[in-house]
Amino acid sequence: MIVMISVHSPSRSSIDALRPDSATAARAAPTRDPDVKASPAMLSGAELMREMGGAPKPNVTLFGRVLHQNSVHYGGALAHLETYQALAKQVEGQAHGSLSDKQLRDMKDQLAAVLVRCDAYVTQHEGDPDKAGRVGTMRNLASMATAELEALNRLGQLRNAGGKGLTHEDAMAIVRAGVRDAADFNPGLNDAAVDPARSRDGFASGKVNSVSLLVYGDDTRIVKPLACGSKNLTLGEGFSGFDKSDMKYGARNFATERMAERLGIGDTIPRSNLVIHHGQAGLAMRLAGGQSLVRHDRVVETDPGSIARYDNDLARGHLDNLKRCKAEKNDDGQWTVPKTRFVALPYTDPEGSHPALTASLQKGLLDLQTLDCLMAQMDRQPENLFIRLDGDTAHVTGIDNDMCMGKDMTRLGAPGDLAATAGGPPPLMSREMHDRIANLSEDDFATTLGPDFSDAEVAAAKTRLTLLKAHAETLRTSGCVVDDFATWRSSEGQSASEFLMASDTLSYVKRDQTTIDKATKNGNVVQPDRSKHNLASE
Repeated sequence: MIVMISVHSPSRSSIDALRPDSATAARAAPTRDPDVKASPAMLSGAELMREMGGAPKPNVTLFGRVLHQNSVHYGGALAHLETYQALAKQVEGQAHGSLSDKQLRDMKDQLAAVLVRCDAYVTQHEGDPDKAGRVGTMRNLASMATAELEALNRLGQLRNAGGKGLTHEDAMAIVRAGVRDAADFNPGLNDAAVDPARSRDGFASGKVNSVSLLVYGDDTRIVKPLACGSKNLTLGEGFSGFDKSDMKYGARNFATERMAERLGIGDTIPRSNLVIHHGQAGLAMRLAGGQSLVRHDRVVETDPGSIARYDNDLARGHLDNLKRCKAEKNDDGQWTVPKTRFVALPYTDPEGSHPALTASLQKGLLDLQTLDCLMAQMDRQPENLFIRLDGDTAHVTGIDNDMCMGKDMTRLGAPGDLAATAGGPPPLMSREMHDRIANLSEDDFATTLGPDFSDAEVAAAKTRLTLLKAHAETLRTSGCVVDDFATWRSSEGQSASEFLMASDTLSYVKRDQTTIDKATKNGNVVQPDRSKHNLASE
């Protein structure tokens, strides 16, 4: 007698039959599609199957009866994942806040079931070296489901969302990014308004993601994706006490903008908006005018030995060598290589040729340094400082303002290697800034920061305010509060430029002028690009 045992790939209905909780999935979303990816934060069914190396293993049946169930946990995770994506698809375009309790509960149930199946798969197979890759995939899927569940739970906590025209998927993108306040969301800056001919994704690279240059009609923005968490902390983030599970990038940036306004230097920090780009929340920053101290150019290689080496690498197909050297041929067939040069901005005026312009630049830089000191900004590197020269006025702009407000920053500035980019106490302070710091109360400060910071972060900020007030008073009593940087003199008769360069207290002025002095000796300085400034005719 021959017994026919068949092994076949399960149909959609037979996959449902494998698991006791499949009835819930079927009722919640009767139609599943492995290619649906309504939630960009979760895998689609097709993506999961690719990462797992194929569809769930088929069952063993005899005369249509299942004798052995295979891939129970993988198949279950897949079914609930596809069900969640189908549910998310059903509510696309629905207004934020309009989902019923049942809709939200059904979505949460599917994610919770994904977690159960992922955990069961990991428990069953984590000791099997042949399935290490699949175990890793299931762990990643569980992490995604956990984060998505947390985002769904935070939807009701999103503030100032009324009147913004937010859809459910917009609100999910915002809360996934760890943003709790939609006040700065601009619905007009959306992907439908982007001019693709003048816009570019991957415009530049940041710590976590590349940023985009997006043109919304007449409004050009740099859009930086926002993420709730970060796998790693930079040195500055770790020192100042960031929580990598809740980075608060948006909150830190918007708090800096508000604080700049409160201190009377609102133009120094460009206003940003919260936007959605490719389904992800991002910070849409206005372009900073002028130039930074650092300029990255490509120059023609003139060294014969280097040219011969590049030619040889190209002829032999050693393209990795060329990539490491970043050597490229231009349209004229010349080898070009990157070169960092420095822009001769007038941080000081040793020859006395433009005293008013230098005075304006020094005031702008020291006002920004005072703000950075108060906010515990850890990333004011020269490339995050733009300067635009306009006649006798220098306009200073600080960009990338989200590495601040750490809970452990109960001091002014930072030690060691961090000191150069952390905003420490300024050696001179403008009269206007002194008066605003002196009159700023702890309550006003906390209100300006906003409600998104922890008690420890706010307490550290208040400590810094107390220390900065004391520093400002010390500057006042020692004659270092300045009414006019062009005419001010120290007790020893030094000009502001001389005093700043001689001071043991580091300022942005001294740091960047020192860089210019070193670069000048190496012949590595270029003059300001006149197209980016309004320079007086020579």
